[in-house]
Amino acid sequence: MAYTSLNAQASNHNQQAKIHQTLNRFFDGFSALDTSIIRQSITRDFVLLEDGIVWNMDSIQANFVLVKNQIKDATMKRVNHFDIIQTEITGNSAYVAYHNTANISLNDTPIAKLTWLESAFLVKEDNGWKITLLHSTTIKPKDQ
Repeated sequence: MAYTSLNAQASNHNQQAKIHQTLNRFFDGFSALDTSIIRQSITRDFVLLEDGIVWNMDSIQANFVLVKNQIKDATMKRVNHFDIIQTEITGNSAYVAYHNTANISLNDTPIAKLTWLESAFLVKEDNGWKITLLHSTTIKPKDQ
């Protein structure tokens, strides 16, 4: 009985790690302004809800074009850090709640530190965990 419990715990831990890897890969796409990286981590019907705005891959791609046009030849770097609050798995679905902090620099000069409280709903497909819904709330600095 204890052996089965240990196997279940190890399997759950392994699945949680895969879910967190999916989340990291998704945001690697944001860091690189590359929708092909993001598409590896999402379902076809993916939706992002951020501060009252509904995003999909078309709107994310359009936003990336705007950012690329604004920065032109400059080098933008975005480094994400996640503090996982909770990850729950039920069968082939899961959610993860976390704080996301992005440190953004332009030509190696820090320009912004942004923080969000986020949750992601994932489904397990044949080729791994995929984000189907991501909900994001910006956390404003206390002095604003």
